[in-house]
Amino acid sequence: MSSVVVNKITDHYRLACGICQNTYNNPRVLPCLHSFCLGCLDKSIRSQDRKLLCPTCNQSVPVPAKGVETFPINFFIDNMLTVLAVQNPTKCTNCEDSAQATERCLDCVENLCNNCVHAHKRIRQTKDHRILTFEEILANEVRETIKCPSFCGMHPREVLKYFCETCDEAICRDCAIYEHRDHIYVDLKEAVKRYRSTITNMLDNSKRKIPVVRIAVDEVKEVRQNLNERVETVKRSIHETIQGHIKALEEQEADLINTLEKIYQRKEKVLTNQQEILELDLSNLLSSSDFTENVLRYGNEAEVMLVKPQIVSRLTQLNDHESQTEPEDNDIVYFTSNDAALSKVILRLGKVTTSSAFPLLTCAEGPGLVRAKVGYVAKFTVLAKDRSGEACTSGNDPISVKIRCPSGSPLIADVVDNEDGTYTVSFTPCMKGDHEVNVTLRGKHIQGSPFDLQVTAGIDCEKISSPVLTLTPAGEDSNSSDETHEPWGVAINPKGQLVVTDHHNHSIQIYDANGQMVFKFGIRGKGDGEVWYPAGVAVDKGGNIFVSDHGNNRIQVFTQEGEFIRKFGSKGTGSGQLKGPCGVAVDSNDRVIVADRDNHRINVFDVDGNPIFRFGSYGDADGKFNCPRHISVTPKGEILVSDAGNFRIQVFDSQGNFLYKFGEKGTNDGQFSCPAGISTDSEGHVAVADLKNLNVQIFNSDGEFVKKIGKDPDSSKDNSFFCKPTGIAISENGNIAVADRGSHRVQLF
Repeated sequence: MSSVVVNKITDHYRLACGICQNTYNNPRVLPCLHSFCLGCLDKSIRSQDRKLLCPTCNQSVPVPAKGVETFPINFFIDNMLTVLAVQNPTKCTNCEDSAQATERCLDCVENLCNNCVHAHKRIRQTKDHRILTFEEILANEVRETIKCPSFCGMHPREVLKYFCETCDEAICRDCAIYEHRDHIYVDLKEAVKRYRSTITNMLDNSKRKIPVVRIAVDEVKEVRQNLNERVETVKRSIHETIQGHIKALEEQEADLINTLEKIYQRKEKVLTNQQEILELDLSNLLSSSDFTENVLRYGNEAEVMLVKPQIVSRLTQLNDHESQTEPEDNDIVYFTSNDAALSKVILRLGKVTTSSAFPLLTCAEGPGLVRAKVGYVAKFTVLAKDRSGEACTSGNDPISVKIRCPSGSPLIADVVDNEDGTYTVSFTPCMKGDHEVNVTLRGKHIQGSPFDLQVTAGIDCEKISSPVLTLTPAGEDSNSSDETHEPWGVAINPKGQLVVTDHHNHSIQIYDANGQMVFKFGIRGKGDGEVWYPAGVAVDKGGNIFVSDHGNNRIQVFTQEGEFIRKFGSKGTGSGQLKGPCGVAVDSNDRVIVADRDNHRINVFDVDGNPIFRFGSYGDADGKFNCPRHISVTPKGEILVSDAGNFRIQVFDSQGNFLYKFGEKGTNDGQFSCPAGISTDSEGHVAVADLKNLNVQIFNSDGEFVKKIGKDPDSSKDNSFFCKPTGIAISENGNIAVADRGSHRVQLF
């Protein structure tokens, strides 16, 4: 507005009070930066609580003890009205002759007659003042015309020159000498320089919100319009459907329309209220921004600092206020017709439905939002909520789920409407890596969307190389030293904890994901729950622990808390008997598979310990064994056996039929000296711990060598990570846990 001339002020600025609708008379600025006549404000005080309710923004304003006169003058409006007053005949305000004024001194803020103009130009103190004729004033720009000195309210002839930081107000020279003599004050220009940037930044923040709120207003208007159009469309649908039936259905028609009208009224009320609030927010932002811009553009330093507290307070309030820019309701209205079943369900001819789900408050939960595994179904649940945050109790919301794979290709997800306000989403990842899950409701993201999903798929053969965690017994109550700790078997339970058998100390130890021992159980003995040189260990889907009690020639089963459940097996060569059992595994059918080392065979039991069948015998032919040590079962149900004495891995189907083998005696890649622990991941990788070659080798599902873990690159002597690697297990994240009884520790790679 810098190019606006004085005689065009009324075309650009509203100079009428919002209460009396007349030209401002002594305009005062409220903390919300809206201005009204002093008299109008005084009449608007509520006697019961001495407060004002701003007619523009409805903000409650406490009235100071000294009355509304305490509110600062709106100098911008007051100065404009003073300047505009020259359009009418005006008396000289500088002398007592009551002569007609013809010019105005902008520095003295006085209207001058001809004699006073001549005197003004002769006196040394005033000869350099800016004096304009009334015609020049009306043709001059507002910015240049209304800028004038501000005078002290306590000392009327003194110009405001300083800013008292103690009292946060502008003061004159006399104030600084008397009333504020012990206070901290600075020159007004310095104060403005100090605070202008802060106010400008706050103004910029407020102005940045204006287009957001304006767009929100337009969006709510559009939703209202669409709602009205859809309501009319549904009305016609209902009417056409009802009219197609006999007269007995007319009452039903009225009920349906009544339901629709209620929905419309509720939505209309919500949207109308929101629009009014948004328009009020927009008005507040615009008016406060306009006021602040005018202060900064047209005000002198004193005037700026006079209203600085109100500006800072109001802009802070506006910047802290978050407008609800998302339409709080929508234009979704449906009418469902049941023509085919009309004769049987006349009372259920149709119903008017809507969607009350609010995208910004609708949320999702479940493990499938955070982690998933290649080849396994992952799930999560979408919980629809309305604009008040209350759970929706019906379905029919347009929930859309799009999952983007690391390659950029989409992954199809299945969304099932549970018809109770929840939706079950399921999908099966086909590749590992970071995925992005986008969940939208009517095309808008729900709370938290998009979600970051990590999909794992067994061993990462390219990256796995060095241990990331070392587990050793912990706790002051442990009587075992590191040298006596002899981990043999290792398994991972559903909680992600490591279950380790301590062969020498006759116990089973449970470690958390950070490598700290949670608890241990078992003592040396032959009774129930007592173990003697435990070897292999396995965990079923329920977390129960199966221990190969090597010294007692049996299998013992414990709860995940270490409580004894049952035992089976005894020393011998007959059906169901064992001799030096080592490895143990539990397949997806809850069958317990045991490597019967000294009998050179594999025994298969049901979960209760009843023998089902056995396969293998001593020898080196396909399907025969020489001291089988450990067992692993693939996701396809194939049984892998580390045939230690024959330096190979043998693979059988679920019924014990030989399929293939890999490995031979040696120290090169793919060769073994004493294959012991064996484990598989979801991708079919096979990890084998070689007790004598001091390494762990990884093979693909066809038995082809992929990678070897053994030598420590940080060792100056090129030492191995291992001394006697015995047991091995693979976590869902693809980490390999190796029980090394020679180095008395379990390492996680």
